[in-house]
Amino acid sequence: MTNAISIDSLKLRIPLSLVQVTDPIILDHVIEVNERTGEIDPETYKRKFKEYNLTDTSKVKLGIETRTTAKGVEECLMIYVNSKILQERYFEGLTFDNSRHIYDTIQGLNVVIFPYEVFMRSDCTDIDFKLDERMSQDEWNELLKQFQLATIPTKESDKGFKRFKPTKKYPYQNGLQYNLRKRASASRPFLKLYWKGGELKSKSNEYRSEHLPHVNEHDLLEIVRIETTIKDKRHAKLLGIDNTTFLGLLSLTEKLKEDVFRKMLSKYLEKPKRQIEIKGLKSTEGSLSPIEHIVTGK
Repeated sequence: MTNAISIDSLKLRIPLSLVQVTDPIILDHVIEVNERTGEIDPETYKRKFKEYNLTDTSKVKLGIETRTTAKGVEECLMIYVNSKILQERYFEGLTFDNSRHIYDTIQGLNVVIFPYEVFMRSDCTDIDFKLDERMSQDEWNELLKQFQLATIPTKESDKGFKRFKPTKKYPYQNGLQYNLRKRASASRPFLKLYWKGGELKSKSNEYRSEHLPHVNEHDLLEIVRIETTIKDKRHAKLLGIDNTTFLGLLSLTEKLKEDVFRKMLSKYLEKPKRQIEIKGLKSTEGSLSPIEHIVTGK
């Protein structure tokens, strides 16, 4: 963990004209055919994305999509990448330092071939930024309490928060979520604060066992995360991000990424309460914790 904001996942889009496809399966179309008449339902004529396993618990999803541009209709290779592709380097997130490793891993699938420069200049959407931090559950509960107190009162479900608390069935869940990913917009973005260590010990326990055995359980259970999603190029522009290529996103300054989180938070938190002060979250040097730094703007 570096206490730095990084990309947790995104979708990369590369024009198919720049790609050599070596596994023709990803070009196949999925259709529904009327068994009696043999007619094809045009609504179901589409390509299905294919998952390629890297290990038992990590994978990459690839597929072909058609999009309309100013120059006409264009077929593109879509690649869904998340931090699990990094395996033992999972907590780094997607960064410039490990971009070559990510590229080599995708090339190693022997499905598609394209230059590293093309990969770095691919267009990106559905960009998840994350920040991990270590704190005790008492500190975490206090932080979540302050977020709830600062949230703008509303009776509309997508404008408030959903609280997740530990239960007998899910003892490792503890967090807040604003909106749903599929319904998120620039005015009501997806934002989530959750107990990442608990999620890795439960929902992603197989992945943790395979790739993160070096992280002891005490350290693991002190890891919490705040993450948010930038939907598309328009959303990014509103947040001050002009370049949504993979290279452009990896080149963002820490200050700009902090500003992104603050702007996302401002959609849900009241201005007089936005500078949340949490006791006990300062390091031994007296500096602000990463999350506190983002929220207070100090």
